[in-house]
Amino acid sequence: MRLLTILLTVLALSLPAQAADELIVKASKYSVKETVDRLTAALKDKGITPVARVDHAAAAKDVGLELKPTEVLLFGNPKLGTPLMQANQAIGIDPPLKALVFGSHSGAASTRRSDSSGSFLQPLL
Repeated sequence: MRLLTILLTVLALSLPAQAADELIVKASKYSVKETVDRLTAALKDKGITPVARVDHAAAAKDVGLELKPTEVLLFGNPKLGTPLMQANQAIGIDPPLKALVFGSHSGAASTRRSDSSGSFLQPLL
């Protein structure tokens, strides 16, 4: 347990340096809605908590604007994130992790995520 705490502390101290990570895009064979639904289910199956789902296209429509389907899924694991914030509370600006799913003119969806959530999401997408 002590080793885990030390590793989490080291990770916590290195996270701010990762803020400028490059974004990674991966095509999905599903619609935006279905992609987010499937990602949400896969995260839950792995014990990861979906925190919020933001539908930017619906918000745009509410103010009379048009936007291709665009959703953001926020997710995290308080069991892992809390020790990081205990070690460095400033890290609280970064979690939860997020994935952007957006549609193209052809209707196909793409998932965009920061590289810092890459190894975490890769098996799910």
